Amino acid sequence: MNIHDQKARLGGSRGDFWYRKHLPKFLWHGHCTGWVDTMEDGMSHQTLLGNFTVVAFILVQFLDGMATYLGLTQFGTSIEANPILRSLMDHYDIVLVLTSAKLFATIAGAVLHLLQFHLLVAALTALYILLAIVPWLEVLSLHCLC
Repeated sequence: MNIHDQKARLGGSRGDFWYRKHLPKFLWHGHCTGWVDTMEDGMSHQTLLGNFTVVAFILVQFLDGMATYLGLTQFGTSIEANPILRSLMDHYDIVLVLTSAKLFATIAGAVLHLLQFHLLVAALTALYILLAIVPWLEVLSLHCLC
């Protein structure tokens, strides 16, 4: 059964209001009228892409946290590029500051995802890879080769 058959079965335009009350929000979020073009399993392409993007963002946050921890334990807090985090790490426990920063970034990314700023989450993921993960991998790999 395709979307048009489902809409007709639910009573035409009345179905547009019915789904807002009875279907999970991820099936129709961001759309005030009409039906979302859904795939066979009930998820829209936009939802699937947004979910993939936020999972990638969370994974990159985890990898950045692990790489930062390894770098800080090997080189000290002076290697941290973020001056705010570096200052906090000089005064507080490194694990506490790093965990708090990564948790804050993860929550912020999740909020952006829930507000449907998927392109922004994707751009931030790419920036984290280019400006955090790649430099840490270079620093850590150079240190391991020596």
